[in-house]
Amino acid sequence: MVMVGPPSRQHSIPSTIDRIAVRRIFARAGDGDPEFARVMLTARDGLFERLDDIRIAPRRILDLGAGTGATARRLARRFRGADVVSVDPVVSLLRRARSHAPRWFSRHRYVTAEAERLPLSSHSMDLILSNVAMPWFDPVGHALAECLRILRPGGLMLLSTLGPDTLKELEFAWRGGGESRRMHPFADMHVLGDALVHAGFTDAVMDVQRVRLQVSDFWRLCRVLSRGGGSGALMARRRGLSAVETFRAAAARYDSLRSSGGALPVSVELVFGHAWAPEPARAKPASVLPRMDWSPGS
Repeated sequence: MVMVGPPSRQHSIPSTIDRIAVRRIFARAGDGDPEFARVMLTARDGLFERLDDIRIAPRRILDLGAGTGATARRLARRFRGADVVSVDPVVSLLRRARSHAPRWFSRHRYVTAEAERLPLSSHSMDLILSNVAMPWFDPVGHALAECLRILRPGGLMLLSTLGPDTLKELEFAWRGGGESRRMHPFADMHVLGDALVHAGFTDAVMDVQRVRLQVSDFWRLCRVLSRGGGSGALMARRRGLSAVETFRAAAARYDSLRSSGGALPVSVELVFGHAWAPEPARAKPASVLPRMDWSPGS
């Protein structure tokens, strides 16, 4: 049985991300674009490969940022008999996840919630797994503190996220024309490792995998990102429509990176990490994580 309780008492959470926009973007994206799905699958495979090296037999598992449920279904197959809880702020995605899950005698539960305010009881989970959801946790420190709260002592958190080299070519295309920030900031591996330690986790291990993709043109990349939930959701983003000339200028700058084979490069940096909830004898008070810019530069 999954212990469900009221959210933690973080009633006012300052945010640089427009949460309503995030929900709208991902509800519209649905299953996303096949190119984006390849990145998600690569990250998911990386998580399970790392899980192969860890001896753990969880009874209760949280899939945080579950989306349409692919990770949760894989977890249920791997740890048969375990309770799996899918948490996502987008109701339509959880409905889609539920439509793919077994209906009879299912040990799978679905909860609509933000990572920063989880309506789950303290120490109720043995394993938390999150696949490429962390860029939308804001503030990250609150989300990590919530994860630590609901993990039992000795429980494991395993995550993948996007690093700062992700879409660096697109960042160049936009910023080269003096555009205000359009790109979502992504966490540096070392900063994220420090955040885990500040939150109170122990034995944090971080590593990086770089993926190189190609697209035919700038417009194709914009469509892929839009269908994969990659639209901008910063509170400080520019509102309203941009001039066509702005997009054409960005497309021209991106086109300057075209390879001799005719394709445009797309960089993706996947950051993987795992850390443990401390046993009572090792527990230390969590430090206050200062508010910080997760990008490598302004």
